[in-house]
Amino acid sequence: MRYDVLYSDVDDRDGTKTEANSQGVTPSHLLFAKDWTVGVRYNITPSLMARAEYHNVYGGTLFLFPQDNPDHPDLSALDKKWDIFALLFSYRF
Repeated sequence: MRYDVLYSDVDDRDGTKTEANSQGVTPSHLLFAKDWTVGVRYNITPSLMARAEYHNVYGGTLFLFPQDNPDHPDLSALDKKWDIFALLFSYRF
C-alpha cells in the first residue's frame, strides 16, 4: 500500500489560484495529484514476475497524455476522481 502526493506548485497545492488566474482555462485538477495505491507481486519463477496494482486518484489528470487518450483530447474535461487497474508480467533474462 502506498500514498503519493504531487503538487505542480507548492504555493498552490490545490490548483485553485492557477485556475482563478487562468479564468477557468486551466482546471485545478490538472495541477495536483493524490494517489492511493494497493498492489501485489508474485514471483512465478526467478525469471518471471506477475504484478497487479489498483490506484484511486484524486486530481492528477496531469499524468494523462492526449496521445494516450485519443477519445478525450481535452484532458481538462476529465473527472478529477478516477481509478486505474494495471497488470504486469515481466520476464528477466
